[in-house]
This record gives sequence, C-alpha cells and structure tokens, in this order.
Amino acid sequence: MTTLLNPYFGEFGGMYVPQILMPALRQLEEAFVSAQKDPEFQAQFNDLLKKLCRRPTALTKCQNITAGTNTTLYLKREDLLHGGAHKTNQVLGQALLAKRMGKTKIIAETGAGQHGVGVGPCQRPARPEMPYLYGCQRR
Repeated sequence: MTTLLNPYFGEFGGMYVPQILMPALRQLEEAFVSAQKDPEFQAQFNDLLKKLCRRPTALTKCQNITAGTNTTLYLKREDLLHGGAHKTNQVLGQALLAKRMGKTKIIAETGAGQHGVGVGPCQRPARPEMPYLYGCQRR
C-alpha cells in the first residue's frame, strides 16, 4: 500500500492490519495530512489547548535545589494538567479530526478512566450531540 506518511521509524514499524481496515486507515491518513497543513485547523486546535488545557503549561523556577550554585533550573509543569498531558492533548486533536471527517461517535479506550477524562472536554469542539462511549471491563 502506498501511504502519504512514512510508516517506518528506522528499521521498525510498518502496518500489520486486516485488509478490511485499510480503507478507513487511508481516509484517516488523508484527513490527518490535510488537517496538519490547514492553518485554520491548527489555530482551532491551539486555541482549544490554550482554553481547555491552559497551554502552554507553567514553568516553575526551582530555587531550593539550585541554592548555592551558579545554576538556574526550571520545571515544565505538565503535572498541572489533570489526567496527564498526553491524553488530553491527543484526544482534543482526535475529536477535532473526527469532526472534520464527519464522524458521529468517539470511543475512548480506558483502563483507569483517564482517557475518558480527556475525552470529556472534547464534547464542545466536536459537536454537542456526539456521544462518547467509554471502554469498560465487565466483571
């Protein structure tokens, strides 16, 4: 299959998926590449990161650990974003991409609920009537 994006990372990577999924993966890849190049999409994504995630997160100067040294140390406070920075960042982007693609449902995998926490704020950027389905284990 010819792809728009390189599916390899050095000698690693590739695609090992059932053929029935290939049309959906091609559609997703085309939408992603298009959105990546679209300044309006990027502006909307960055605006949501700023409003919902308080991006960029704060830098905190560590004065005690560097006392008596000629060193300045800052921490990038990713811990201030509830649920973990990577989860909220990626689900916001995925929800916007789903909206752009005309999708009507989003499913979040979750073990501890954090992807669900990340998906919650996406209701606004996606569409109010879009239901969010959370994965759960049956006991």
